[in-house]
Amino acid sequence: MLHSILDELKVELSKVFPDFLNPPATEEEIKQVEETIQITFPDDLRELYLTFNGEKESGPGLFFGQPFLSLDEMMNEWKIWKDLEEEYANLLETESDPPGWVKTMYINRNWLPISKDYGGNNIGLDFDPDTEGVNGQIIRFGRDIDVKYVIAVNTTALLQFMVRQLKTMDYTVIPKEYDENDLTWYVGQDEEIIFDSAKQYFPINEETISLEEQLDEETTSLEVQQTEVIDLQKKREFDKTQEGLKWLKKAAEMGDTGSMNELAFQFLTGTGVERDISEGEKWLHRSAEKNDLWAIVELAIRLLDGEDLPQNAEAGEQWLRQAVHLRDPIATRILGYRLIKGDSLQKNVAEGEKWLRQAAEDYNESVAMRSLGLFLLKGEELEQNIDEGEYWLERAAEAGDMSAMRNWGKYLIRGL
Repeated sequence: MLHSILDELKVELSKVFPDFLNPPATEEEIKQVEETIQITFPDDLRELYLTFNGEKESGPGLFFGQPFLSLDEMMNEWKIWKDLEEEYANLLETESDPPGWVKTMYINRNWLPISKDYGGNNIGLDFDPDTEGVNGQIIRFGRDIDVKYVIAVNTTALLQFMVRQLKTMDYTVIPKEYDENDLTWYVGQDEEIIFDSAKQYFPINEETISLEEQLDEETTSLEVQQTEVIDLQKKREFDKTQEGLKWLKKAAEMGDTGSMNELAFQFLTGTGVERDISEGEKWLHRSAEKNDLWAIVELAIRLLDGEDLPQNAEAGEQWLRQAVHLRDPIATRILGYRLIKGDSLQKNVAEGEKWLRQAAEDYNESVAMRSLGLFLLKGEELEQNIDEGEYWLERAAEAGDMSAMRNWGKYLIRGL
């Protein structure tokens, strides 16, 4: 599974940045690290490093502006924390978010860095989780991180999120502060520390992990045989998931599309449940057939790009056009943009311009305004029209689109 995710990630990154990832590490190099830290890499982390051993210094920062560390850089960071652990392990009082997932320590040698921010903070894997946590969960920790929160349940989930952001174009690219010849990026339109906001995309919250509120430890006696349950400590988590699925399915069978969408997402991505593509596709189709716009657009994109589902550009286009027929602004913008660029659809600039204009003019969709403005200003794909391009880019900026604000400001000062 991770192999296909890494292939997708490489393809999507190549659309935005020049090649910046290093060649793969060797098994011997990984074993040397494992022997030093006395931790065995999980399969997905191992496969990541057997594909790319970090990134070049000029890279944009794989993890939304924060660099992907090579094995040598990883060990340098790890050794710094290890040397400080004995004296400073409990230097500061910290918190865990969600509660009970990350041990409330300042330093723990079992936190393995895979990224850094050059300010004493890291993103890494937690191999010593607290009672409710998951071995190998992705966390932020470091000098300025008083609340140590879980970004994703594992490396695979983190990379899936990144691929999704790239495919939906929910990110912003900017020149690096100290070298405008190199680029960096962040998620969404708000220039924040990515993982302070990205955790909202992961179903790790009080509703999904507050096991004590719904299960009485003394009455839990089911013997769970599923292979993904590593030890008895995870048994109650599994039981709670099954209870949650029962209620979601009950609501979905009664026609609630929101529950259908939640089931589709969970089964397609393997988030909180064992991944089951056919089950996820079933619920996504059922919701889309009830004209739920989120499901229609989601199904369209997954079919067009072959994300989790077998690629079927013809069916994907049909669903996308259905959402456009239902006057969904985002679908209208996506159809227009993809037709103009020929992205998984047969290129048709004239029709694409029509839909992109409709999203901008009729629906005031800010990303459509921005895209239309940039196309017209640059004369890329569409015939150059400076006056109209300025009009749409300014409109997008006034509508609150952060990327449009930045591009409009830059354009006024020194052009694009």
